[in-house]
Amino acid sequence: IVWSRSGFATTSNSAIRGAVVDRNINVLDNFVGITGTTRDYDDPAVDGDGDLFIIAYERNEDTTTTAGDNDIGVTTWIWDPTNNQVESLVADTVLGATNSDDETNPSVAYLGGQVVVAFEDEDDLATTDYDIRYFAVDPFTCLSCEPTNSVAAGSGTVKERFPVIVARRSSGDSSDQAMLIYNTEDTGVTDNGNLTGRIFDPNDGVLQDLGGGCGNAGQLRVGCARSPNGAAFIGVTGASPGQMAWLVLSPSTSNISCGPCTLIPDPYTSILYTRSIAASGYVAFPLSLPSGLAGREAIAQWILFGSSGGCSG
Repeated sequence: IVWSRSGFATTSNSAIRGAVVDRNINVLDNFVGITGTTRDYDDPAVDGDGDLFIIAYERNEDTTTTAGDNDIGVTTWIWDPTNNQVESLVADTVLGATNSDDETNPSVAYLGGQVVVAFEDEDDLATTDYDIRYFAVDPFTCLSCEPTNSVAAGSGTVKERFPVIVARRSSGDSSDQAMLIYNTEDTGVTDNGNLTGRIFDPNDGVLQDLGGGCGNAGQLRVGCARSPNGAAFIGVTGASPGQMAWLVLSPSTSNISCGPCTLIPDPYTSILYTRSIAASGYVAFPLSLPSGLAGREAIAQWILFGSSGGCSG
């Protein structure tokens, strides 16, 4: 749950606060400071999967007045099962940074691999022309995976406002679909208002499970798969804190036994990465993807080594 809070003793600015509750409305982590108070932060929206939480909000870029230009800010928080609290994974990151208009009223939908952040964009301060736009955001870097896209870009007397986007995952469904609803208003003509809807159905390609998985190895997370992408990564959440994790990438297979597990990629023709797992159970393997990788295939598998020497993956 997220909200905007004002009335601080030392500043007139507002900030974003949050709390984590379970399905029985038991408070697990109370009054979390999502942002600071160096500027106004307002109108937050949140979505996630109970492990990752992606929060978007209005971010006032003019710190001298509450009537200044607003952009969209995004931050990611992750649940830390060791300390029973949420922790900041990616700090306040600006999206839609423009100096001539307002980006406001964000709405968030978590689609597994990516997050859709829809917002209202005031394209023309003189005519107050509003459009609906969105970003596809990598939840582990808060960077935009694609250029800003327009869902509805009216002009003149047409306004598109008040976007609300909801993912099917919010109801427990495993689909990556989401639906966006927004208001369209023909101002100055009939002043009629309509509700318009769009469905997002991301195409992430064909994934094939080659087997080899075993044990409690957490959940695989993949960043934006585009080329080039210097901020690409493969990560794991829900792993055993403090242990070592390996990532193996190879164009060929070997099928080597490791206890009850099977290592599918060939380690002799592979790229190996090792990282220590954080207290939150999260580990990321950075992959700087150069140009020219579109259409290439690789076999990926991660391995976690426990304190007793056993492996899972």
